[in-house]
Amino acid sequence: MFYPCTCLERSLPIKTSLVLIICVLLLSACQTGPMPLPPNATLPPTTGCCDLPTVTPAQTPAPPSETFDTSEMVTIKAGNFWLGCDPAHNDSLGCAADELPSQSVQLPEFKIDKFEVTNAKYAECVQAGVCTAPSSIASKTREQYFDNPEFADFPVIYVSWKQATAYCTWAGKRLPTEAEWEKAARGTEKPNTFPWGDESPVCAIVNARQAASLENCTEDTQPVGRYSGGASPYGVLDMAGNVWEWTASRYVPDYRPGAPEAALTGGPSDLYRVVRGGGWDSAPLNLLISSRSFDPNFHSSNNLGFRCAMD
Repeated sequence: MFYPCTCLERSLPIKTSLVLIICVLLLSACQTGPMPLPPNATLPPTTGCCDLPTVTPAQTPAPPSETFDTSEMVTIKAGNFWLGCDPAHNDSLGCAADELPSQSVQLPEFKIDKFEVTNAKYAECVQAGVCTAPSSIASKTREQYFDNPEFADFPVIYVSWKQATAYCTWAGKRLPTEAEWEKAARGTEKPNTFPWGDESPVCAIVNARQAASLENCTEDTQPVGRYSGGASPYGVLDMAGNVWEWTASRYVPDYRPGAPEAALTGGPSDLYRVVRGGGWDSAPLNLLISSRSFDPNFHSSNNLGFRCAMD
């Protein structure tokens, strides 16, 4: 076998200088690695079976937004408020056993929607593919309600507790607990009967049945925030009348803050979830801030909606 780089080991009858010249040339041929390119030389593109495929890095999904719209929320400062029914502040309507006693209760700070969730806002969640449509697009007196732009600023109705929960979660919020709802409606100074004070309901400040005749002020929902005279001490609107409102809390007869949170708000069931505030067809008794209801038939109705809260 011929080894071109070992020629100096062979004894050939040739001149030493010739041997050296030949070996230098052969050694040059034995160099490993590519030969240097002449100046301005370019390489042709490589093709063929051994080319490696070009891999495009996968796009990393953008992180979900952690900024949520709180421009129409009211901050409820930490502190005490009066929970329950006070016989001296109940419009002579009496106090139910599950609303007693009236007591001072402390809650941490939270935020709550100033307005009930509207058709327009809920429709955004439906269009995003997160929420399901209300069980009916009508209202008491309107065949086209939910999907009619004329009623965009009216409260969404025919939504179950699960649908309300899904919307609040999508919006970066949650349903308020019973105690949070009651504090936002009552304020902290005294145990008001109604959000606006102790005066009996009249049609100028609430969409419900008026106290004098028990006749409906209207026969259906009205735009959220229309009754500014019925605002709570915090400025939260429609906490009485227009639509009942879902809360996160389960109904228990002796409910008081401080009970195990899992027992009050845990679990996926919407049976016996508390609704508050009364609706457009409610009598004054159901407009009391302390009034509690858990009618399981309220899975969806033409006088039931919700608002959201957040920590």
